[in-house]
This record gives sequence, structure tokens and C-alpha cells, in this order.
Amino acid sequence: MSSKEGLERYKQEKLQKRREQRLESYYRNRNLKENEYALSDEAVRQRQHREKQEKEQMRRVKETERKRKYRKRKREENINDQRQNEDLNMRNTFENRTEKHRALKKLKLALPKSPDRRVTTMVAYLQNSNSPTVRKLQSSEVISSPEEIEEHKTSKALTEDLKTVIDNCKRKRSDDSLKTMNVIISSVSGEKISDNKCRKKLARKLGLPVRRVSRGHAIRTRILKSEKSSWTYTNRKTRSDAITPDTKKRIYEFWCKPGISRPTGNKADIKRVRIGPKTYSSHMTHILEKTQTDVYLDFIGENPSIKIAQRMFERCKPYFVRPVRPKDRQTCCCKYHVEFKTVFKSCMEFRKKLLIENEPNECYSTPVYDSISDVVNATLCEKVDGSHNLQCLKRNCSDCGVKILNFLPCELDVSDTAEFVKWELVKKESQVGELFSYFRKLIETFPVHQHRATWQNEQFQNLVRNLPEKQCVCVHDFSENYRCSELTEIQSAYFQKTEVSSMLLFYIDMHC
Repeated sequence: MSSKEGLERYKQEKLQKRREQRLESYYRNRNLKENEYALSDEAVRQRQHREKQEKEQMRRVKETERKRKYRKRKREENINDQRQNEDLNMRNTFENRTEKHRALKKLKLALPKSPDRRVTTMVAYLQNSNSPTVRKLQSSEVISSPEEIEEHKTSKALTEDLKTVIDNCKRKRSDDSLKTMNVIISSVSGEKISDNKCRKKLARKLGLPVRRVSRGHAIRTRILKSEKSSWTYTNRKTRSDAITPDTKKRIYEFWCKPGISRPTGNKADIKRVRIGPKTYSSHMTHILEKTQTDVYLDFIGENPSIKIAQRMFERCKPYFVRPVRPKDRQTCCCKYHVEFKTVFKSCMEFRKKLLIENEPNECYSTPVYDSISDVVNATLCEKVDGSHNLQCLKRNCSDCGVKILNFLPCELDVSDTAEFVKWELVKKESQVGELFSYFRKLIETFPVHQHRATWQNEQFQNLVRNLPEKQCVCVHDFSENYRCSELTEIQSAYFQKTEVSSMLLFYIDMHC
């Protein structure tokens, strides 16, 4: 062996030895890693999961086998019971098949020879409902009773109508047609169809694939049998401090209460709100006779036990109740109300700015009134039997009046300026003293005017609700025919021509 071959052989032996060392190290390290991994939490969880899956699979296999054996046993029992019943009936009726054959032959010989006469004879015999034999055949479901025949006709007509609707909906691709198909299929595919195993026959009669009928059965099961979904549709999840349904009902009735709101005289005033896809609810429009703040204060006064904020109270307002507008001619939108409201708002805004700058002690003697009713009640005596005294309203009472109202010194000062709106709706700037002087002048006559408007409305509503028999109430609104052709003697200019005017007539129909 040459030196070169010896060197090459030495290299090969060295490489082989190194490979063996690496392989031995690999297997040794792999065994160590496998042993370490086998003791880790991840490996334990995987083993437990595999064991659980194997047990679940075995349980499913056993359950499936048990159900299969149970169904097989039930079928065998039903077949045996049916055979026993048939054998029992046969033994009770005929002794043997020969006797049964002779009886059937005797019946055939007794019938007419002609097929038409034979059919007529059989039909006449089977139509006799008083015959015990016919009743026995009907109870054994060999022939149909008259009620079953009518029911079969109705079912056939219903199936044809359903098929007509389904054929029309199948050709459309709109959302409405899809919803209609789902409703129809889920309605006709119920438990009876599944129990009687006639789903294919139903699909053939309706002209639908069997899969579509099965889908309808799934929809029906999900809607009718799911307790969670039914409860979700029935009851919404609410907060623990949410308003109770009784409180919402009481607030709803209070908004519709006479004196708070009333329907308009126009039957075309209908408010409509969307409650679902292409589904709307409509109601006659009601207009408020007070501001929403006054309505809230009245509700709190009548129901002190109910704690509710004004914003939440207004959110519970019915959708058909809205504030009054100038076009609502049956509401008092006269100069006194509009002007007093704007002047009162400007005065209270100016007073609020002054109280922020001045000392807090002045807030008790000169409060910032929230509404017109508060400032009016502050200048009157306490109510007696639910209303103020007429002498107090006319400012003839010595115990009340505008004199008991307190004003800040700055409010009577004529050096500063403030903005307010006159009844002509013309913006005008004036001195503060002039503003509050005009406010005191308005509040002298405003209470009796407001009382008169409220009293007239209450009397009119009471008269209409309690109208005597054979009497009527005729309302003629002059504002509908008002014109400014002549600024003087408006009524004379109105009545000097012969015209046809619309009038509102209230009467009681005794036949309603």
C-alpha cells in the first residue's frame, strides 16, 4: 500500500468515526429532549386532550350503536304487534282463508254483472253513513268519511295556493321575496313532516328541492325551540336603574292627558314613525298646551315619589306629541303670550349674568325663575281648590301683586343696555331699566289673560265631552278668513259680502 492510499484510508476512517460520534450525540440529545418534553406542561396537556378525544369518540360510537339497536328493536316490536293484531282480527273474523274466500265470492255473485251498475250499487251503499259497516270501514281508514273528504279538498287547495306563491317568489331576487320564501317554507316544514318522513313528497308537491325544505325546518327549529333566542326577542337587557314599564306608561298617559296636550282639529294631522323595515306606526298629532318644562314640573308635583330627570322625561314623550307652533290656530299664540315669553327670557338671562358677578346672598331675594308659571305664581296668593282667586288675577288683592317681586338695583339702572324682542318680532335694543319696567307692566295683566285662555279652553273641552242630546257646538274661526283689505272695521268688511266659510260642528251621534 502506498503512502497516498494510506493517507486516503486514514481520512475515510476519521470521517466515519466523526459521523458515528455525531449520530450517537444526536440520538443521545434527542432522547434527553424527548424525556424533558414528555415531562413539560404542554406535553401533559396534549396527552390529556388526546385521551379526552379518544374517550369522546368511543362514547359517540357506543351511543350511535345503542341508538341503532334501539331503533331496530322498536321496528321489530312494531312489526310483531302489527302481525299479531292482523292475525287476531283474521282469527276473530274468519276461521281460515277458505272461509274468507267463499265470503268474498258470495259478495261478488250478489253484485250486478255490469261494471257501471256494480259501481253505482257500491257507491250508494258506502254513502249510507248510518250503516255500521260503513262506520267500521271509516274507522279502519279503508274509506274516507265526509269530514276527511272536505279536509282533503281544503288541503289540496291550500297546497295549490302555496305552490302558486312559491312559483312567483322563486323568479324574484329581492329581499321581500326571500323573506316570504323563508316564512312559507318554515311554516309548512314542521315536526309532523319529519315524523312521517314525507319531506320528499312535500318538496315534490311544492316544486322545491328537498334541501330547501330542510333549510325551512332548520329555521323553524331555531325560532320556535331556542329559549335563548326567544328570550332575546321578548326582553331586552336593561340597566339595574332603568325606568320600569309602569313608570313609562304613567309618563305616556300624562303627556296625553287633557290640559297637557290635545289633538288638532285637522284629521289630516297624522304623525308617522318607522318601527321596522317598511313598517310604520301612525297616530293623530297632539300639540302641547304648555312648555315641556311646565309639563315636567306638573308631573313631578303630581308624582313626587317618581325620581326622573327632565331629559329622560322628555325622551319618554310620545312621538305624536309636539310643541305648539304659530300655525296651530287653536292654540293661544296671541301678542301677550309671545311678547311676555320673550321679555321674560331676556330678563332672566340678564339677571343670571348679574348674580354671577355679585354676592351669593342676593340670589335668595332675587331668584332666577325657570318658567313663566313660577314668576306668575310668585305674584299671586296660594291656590284654592286648584285655581287662583279671581281678585288676585285682576290685581285687586292687597296681599299679592307685582309689588312683592324683588329686583336687583342693577336691573332698574338705565345706564346699561340689554336686548329683547317685542311682539312684532323686531329686534330692539333698550336700556335695562326700560326692559324691566316693561316686564312689570306686562306681568300686571298677564295672569288674568292666561287664566282666561286656560279657562275658556277647559270649558270648551268640557262642553264638547259632555254635550247634551239634540244640541251641537258650532265653531267658526275668523282667522281662517282674515284679510287686511281694510284695517278698520274688520268684522264689518267680513260680513258685508255673501261668502261660504268652513265651520267646525260638534254633535253626538246616538247610533255610534
